[in-house]
Amino acid sequence: MARAVNCLSPVNGNPCGKCAACKAIADGSTDIIEIDAASNNGVDSIRQIRDEVIYSPIDCKYKVYIIDEVHMLSGAAFNALLKTLEEPPAHAVFILATTEYYKVFATILSRCQQFMFSKIDPAKSAERLLEVAEKEGVKLDPAAAALIARLSDGAMRDALSLLDQCISFDSNVTEELVRKCSGAPDSGYLFGITEAAIAHRPADALKILDELISRGKDLSRFIEELTLHCRNLMLTKAAPESGLVFASDEEIGRYEKQCSFLSRDEIMRWAELVSESLDGINRMKQTGQARLLAESLLIRICTPQLNNDAASLAARLGALEKKIEDITFSCTVPQDEPSEPKEALAAPAVEQPLPVREETVPEETEALQEIPEDADEGVYEDEPPSGNADGEKEDEPPFDPPYRDIKDEDVTAFDNLHAPVAEEEQEEEVPPPPEPVEGQAFFEGMEALAPPKNEGGETAEEAEIPQPIEETEEILPLGAQPLPQWSDIINSLSEAARGILSGTQAHLYDGKIYIKAPPSAKGFLQNGKRAEALRDSAKAVMGGRFELLLLPDEKEEEQEDRITPLLERAREMGIDVKVEDK
Repeated sequence: MARAVNCLSPVNGNPCGKCAACKAIADGSTDIIEIDAASNNGVDSIRQIRDEVIYSPIDCKYKVYIIDEVHMLSGAAFNALLKTLEEPPAHAVFILATTEYYKVFATILSRCQQFMFSKIDPAKSAERLLEVAEKEGVKLDPAAAALIARLSDGAMRDALSLLDQCISFDSNVTEELVRKCSGAPDSGYLFGITEAAIAHRPADALKILDELISRGKDLSRFIEELTLHCRNLMLTKAAPESGLVFASDEEIGRYEKQCSFLSRDEIMRWAELVSESLDGINRMKQTGQARLLAESLLIRICTPQLNNDAASLAARLGALEKKIEDITFSCTVPQDEPSEPKEALAAPAVEQPLPVREETVPEETEALQEIPEDADEGVYEDEPPSGNADGEKEDEPPFDPPYRDIKDEDVTAFDNLHAPVAEEEQEEEVPPPPEPVEGQAFFEGMEALAPPKNEGGETAEEAEIPQPIEETEEILPLGAQPLPQWSDIINSLSEAARGILSGTQAHLYDGKIYIKAPPSAKGFLQNGKRAEALRDSAKAVMGGRFELLLLPDEKEEEQEDRITPLLERAREMGIDVKVEDK
């Protein structure tokens, strides 16, 4: 850029490279000053620039000041540079280079033209690396170039630096050598961890991590690679034809195979867990606890039951739906059409078909099936027509009516079932009705006849039926206090109940527990068995039985109109009420 602004005969804005100014800059002109702000970030360095910028250039039209890593300047240095940027000399041009422009003072950014450089495409970066390797006489494998491009994250300088490190080891740069120099794990480990997560085997994933650590792999680099692996799984599952997965053809095939066993919710859960753990692992590397966080991450990935958030529950439901679809698919395949079974990650044992047992008729049954010769003809309406000489159709078993072997004693027992019951058994002694009495004696007589009731006023039959938690018409009393033991009461229930009741609130007043619940939880509380389980939990935690009431939904219309019925009642009673708005 310094050559372009000073070129005497530019070509479409680009320097010609032949004029005196271009040659002077190429030889190292004193009019081009480059300053490293990371090393010279004090106010004295900026004051020196301010004192020298007033002098005219010697070889070029403009003096160009290139301040690299400008975000490293101190606050005093930024303030000292601000005045010069507000009123620069006509012959001075400032170029401020930074990778973290958000750290530059807003007063400096407002006085500059900002040019954002985008990241280099990994395919173009790999192509450039192959060109550099060819010029340097180095053999670079295309797979290794693609890996370097992915690890550099769009920065060509980082890619060339990593290539230079690999060349220092061996002039034949392979993918394995790149992983060894960069500390990035082999992609086979990543696919192995995914297989362990699909099969819910955390022990296998932990063994892979232990092997990586024993080989000296960097945990931060491993988590970054795992993040990229989750991204490729997510894109392969959501948009397989997008071409956004930067991997070899073999790896893309493995991604597609693993995605067939995963749901989108499960992949998204993995991506969230990995991204959340990256910062924690980077912070804990200095304390030596990074391995603990990495192992915890793999266990949570392989065991979705440990997480009760919405993403984990959705992932578990998705896996269940996938199993149901597989079962339905296997049940609907016609028997006469051969079908290839799905390939599993680990080849399952071949299931042998169950042996078909040939049905044999015992000799006793054959004897019962023979029709006696002296049997009357035409007695059985469902008797088959006559066939060959033996009385049977060809290629058919002998006809055997199911009721042929009924005995006389069985018929007698069957008739006894429908015999009229004796009058002595039917008549039961019924107590005479109580004589009608008047007043309190009448009610006492009725109470004596009523079934006994427990302390709660319920009969034995009513007590056995679980009652739902009724919705009260009362509002929350003013003296009601939040119930701190409510979380303990919920935690003693099942995992599904804890998830449903997590958004509820409870208040205690005068031996009653008032529950505020969203609509999704009201259906749970209005189920008799579940409500009884909640009552038992409250009794165990609180040390006694409390009455549980469900508060109605609060509506603004009802709250605003509560005073109207009181005013109408007061007017009917002839009371003059004055309402003041406070």
